[in-house]
Amino acid sequence: MSKRAPQYWPLLAALLAVSWVVGRLGRGRFEVRRELPRAVSAGEAFTYRVRVRNAGAGAVAGASLLENTGDPRPSFESFRAEARLPVYRVASIGAVPIPALDPGDEVELIVTARTFRRGRLHLSEATVALPDPLGLVWRGHRAEAPGQVLVLPRRYKLPPL
Repeated sequence: MSKRAPQYWPLLAALLAVSWVVGRLGRGRFEVRRELPRAVSAGEAFTYRVRVRNAGAGAVAGASLLENTGDPRPSFESFRAEARLPVYRVASIGAVPIPALDPGDEVELIVTARTFRRGRLHLSEATVALPDPLGLVWRGHRAEAPGQVLVLPRRYKLPPL
């Protein structure tokens, strides 16, 4: 370890503290609405539309939309009743960048997701993540946007007769 390394720790800690404080000062408000399909097939990618509206007083830039799925884990009693190894990963939904929004502006985003098993995909809320000015700390603003999608079993192509 270099002799200069301990000298940089206070500077890094101060930058992180300033980023955290500045991130906490600028609270935003967002409204999120989803347009979900009624049903999709397991294992296949699907898209849906999400409308994000800046309901706050200031402009935002560099934000991302993160989808929160409901907790797919069963209760303890139903877990004990299952004889096989359960799989809890329901869907893969990546972060979607949000363009800059002035106060009152609304943008429509296209989100791509992939489901892994059949059942119901519960989307409980969406999180709009905003970076601080230094890009060290992200703050999340949760917006209630409940919805669900019916995930049908996988479909297989049959050979022609």
